[in-house]
Order: sequence, then structure tokens, then C-alpha cells
Amino acid sequence: MKVKNFILPVFVFCALVILALPAGAQGGAGNWDEEVLAKFAEIPVQDGGRIKPLDTFAKFTLLPLNGMRAYRDEEGRLTALEWLLDCLFYPEAAMDYRHFAVDNSEIITNIGAAAREGRDRYSYNELAPARSSLMELGQRYSAIEEADRSAEESMTVNLAHNVLVFESLIHYLDFARNDHSVEGSVLLGKIFEDKMTGLRTSEILARGDKL
Repeated sequence: MKVKNFILPVFVFCALVILALPAGAQGGAGNWDEEVLAKFAEIPVQDGGRIKPLDTFAKFTLLPLNGMRAYRDEEGRLTALEWLLDCLFYPEAAMDYRHFAVDNSEIITNIGAAAREGRDRYSYNELAPARSSLMELGQRYSAIEEADRSAEESMTVNLAHNVLVFESLIHYLDFARNDHSVEGSVLLGKIFEDKMTGLRTSEILARGDKL
């Protein structure tokens, strides 16, 4: 099971994060300001060798997971772009979104997760306890020629792949969430003398004009 990695111009992206998301520009997961969405929508990304707008990438990424190019739950509707930005910036919230469409509950039972009857959608947090079993079965079934797989085997391979795709999204900006230390650097030590450890990537970028 190979997962295509999308490539986003990180420095452009980070600049937009700093400039386009001032305090109050958006109020958390699922509450994106229209102006912010418009700025993100046109950011070019490379996906599978092709360049496409981030909004297009979001739609084609959500569709195989969810069966639709939008995400709906009891609390309302998210566009594909809003869903993608939640995955990137609010992964903890996105892990509770029931966006993995599963047509046969036996797929869920077979991996050892709690299943609901019939066709339903599951969240990452619901599948996480059985992740290792899902990946093991996914790898085993993916070794079978696609034409020779049963329907359940194909669904299992697809679900495992979709989980890997989702994980690639929620961990894409981990570098920005990690803490950094500038101890041992004379230059950075002068710029961040008020705070030498526990620096976030956004704090370092915000003082980029002093580097």
C-alpha cells in the first residue's frame, strides 16, 4: 500500500499561516473565515507529479475516504478545504470526524474494532485501537492480485490506505508543533535571549527578519 505524498511550498505556506491567520481570523476547528479559506484555496501543491490548487487536492483526497467531496455530521457541513485545514491545523479534532466510509461492518469486526450495523462512517479514534490489525490485514490482502480479492479484502485494503492518507495529513505539520531549542547558537541566542528553549516554529519564523 503506497501513499502518495503531496508537496506544498512550506515557506509560502508558513508565511500565509503567520500573515493570513491573525488573532480572531478563525475560531478553531470547523470555523474558518471566508477570507482565510480564499487565500488557502489557491495555494499550489504537487500531488502525484501534478500541480493543483489546495482546494482541488482537498476534494480529491476526501472523496475516497468519505465517498463525498464534503464532510457532514450532526453538527453541520465542512467543505473539503475546511476539512483538510482541520486535519492540518487541528488534528485532535479531525481524529474524531467520522469520515471513513465503510460499506460492510464485518470489515470493522474483522480488525477487532467496535462495529455498528450496516454501512456507516468511522472516525480515526474509533479505528485507532485496531490500527495494527488493520495494517496487517491490509498488507496481506494487498499482496493478492486485485482481480482475485474478495469484496471484503478489497474494502480492507482501501480502508488501510485511507487511514495512512489521513495520518499523512494530520502529521504533515508536526515540524511546526515541535518545540525547538536555540541553546548553543550565538546568533539565535542573541535574538531569542528571552526564551532559549521551548520555541515553536511560528515564533522562529515571526522573527525571521532578524536572522
